[in-house]
Amino acid sequence: ATNGLGVLSFATAGATLSYSDIADATTTIASSATTVLNTFALATYRSAKYFISITDATNSRYEIVEANVTHDGTNAFISTFGSTTNYTGGLATYTADINGSNVEVKVTNISADSCVFKFQRTAIDA
Repeated sequence: ATNGLGVLSFATAGATLSYSDIADATTTIASSATTVLNTFALATYRSAKYFISITDATNSRYEIVEANVTHDGTNAFISTFGSTTNYTGGLATYTADINGSNVEVKVTNISADSCVFKFQRTAIDA
């Protein structure tokens, strides 16, 4: 920052979010069984947007995909799009459902090989 006279000083830059929360995480899944990737509280959040990066180092396959998730309190809905990959087809399929008080985002790998999922989630308040 500058005071207008050319004197520089350190400043804190930040963002204040009033109606959403940002989180990120990573998990490794070594199975072709459907597995929970992430959850969020359905009473707190109405919907979420995910950016998901997948690495299948065993087969040198990589992908990034976006997913939008929403719910009506009884059912959860997911749409994936924008996939960019070096493999023909996606590395996983995604589903969403409600389990108790949480929305679950689930993933099913195309093989049983170990895949690392890294994601950023922006959850929008209910």
